Amino acid sequence: MITASSTLNFTSTISTSNDYEPPTKRKKIEVLQDGFQANVLTEVNMLKQVRKRTFSHWLPETVPTSTQMIQAGFFRCNVDDRVICIYCNLICQQWIPHTDDPCEVHKTLSPNCIYVTAKLTRPAASSIIIVNENSTNISSNINSSTSTSLDPLRSNEIVSTAACNPASTEILKRLASFVRWPKANLPSADDLVRAGFFYTGNKTSVTCFYCNGSLQNWGPNDNPMIEHARWFPHCAYAKQLCGDDLYRKIQESKRAQQGILKYEKFLN
Repeated sequence: MITASSTLNFTSTISTSNDYEPPTKRKKIEVLQDGFQANVLTEVNMLKQVRKRTFSHWLPETVPTSTQMIQAGFFRCNVDDRVICIYCNLICQQWIPHTDDPCEVHKTLSPNCIYVTAKLTRPAASSIIIVNENSTNISSNINSSTSTSLDPLRSNEIVSTAACNPASTEILKRLASFVRWPKANLPSADDLVRAGFFYTGNKTSVTCFYCNGSLQNWGPNDNPMIEHARWFPHCAYAKQLCGDDLYRKIQESKRAQQGILKYEKFLN
């Protein structure tokens, strides 16, 4: 099965250094009742214990862990790694180790679930700090019209103190890395910088300053922001840059596309 949102238009694809993309988890989302927006949920201790006991035979070395699954509100179905949320009927399986976060998957695919709104969605302040410093120490080799063409940072376009590449948190420093960027039939340096990337100097390979994810082999019509969120869904910079609605559509579209590719492979 694939997501109920499989009719979304697919985002454009690009090749990366890893040509094989792991198979997606198959999903089923039942239609939620109108008005199912309550943000208060009281679970009796017995139900919590039942959820915990369903994972009694979950192998300790399995990732995601049983603790992550329980925290995300899932019950195990006793079929491989299949789990279900009894509040929204979301079923997930074929989890990708060290990539899929059960809480994020639950929030992304069933944002109106009462468990999600009550237990997983918090109005807490973002831990990501905005930096709006215009450095003047940019390489003189960059054309001045290019270095000034980027719009000023909006409040939700973010730079983090916990970035994997802190030297590239400032937007102008990332732009300076593109002095030798091959411009023909590729996304512009401006768009790549805005999406959080700096140029590695190796062919068309760029790296995110925040999550350290790298992409290459760009097509002329690729949208760096969308590709960033699509290939690195847990990058906080990409997620906040896209906004909740676009981010959710990107992930649903990706999973739908993966489901179709897996089905086609099965037929062959």
